[in-house]
Amino acid sequence: MNTGTIVSIALGTVGIYTSNTLNPFTITGDRSFFILGDNNGYTGYLYYTGGTNSNAKMARVWKVQEVSGDVGSVVIDTTDNNATYLLVSSNPNFTGSVTEYTIS
Repeated sequence: MNTGTIVSIALGTVGIYTSNTLNPFTITGDRSFFILGDNNGYTGYLYYTGGTNSNAKMARVWKVQEVSGDVGSVVIDTTDNNATYLLVSSNPNFTGSVTEYTIS
């Protein structure tokens, strides 16, 4: 686990474990990968007009990609207490179709 990150992703449906060893979930498909990265953008919030429920978003954008198979269920968590929605778009500029998921 990278303690300096804003977003964490873990296999399973339970939560983020403090180490990979403690996480009982596994990727069962050989050569299946889940890749996560970000653009190192600004982490403050900027005005945003593309959402139905949200009116601000970070300039930092994360991209995830599942490669060569099905890794199964994942849990996404954030250390940002101001985050209220996870915005998902196939476009890195978040124009067009944007799906908003409430962060609980």
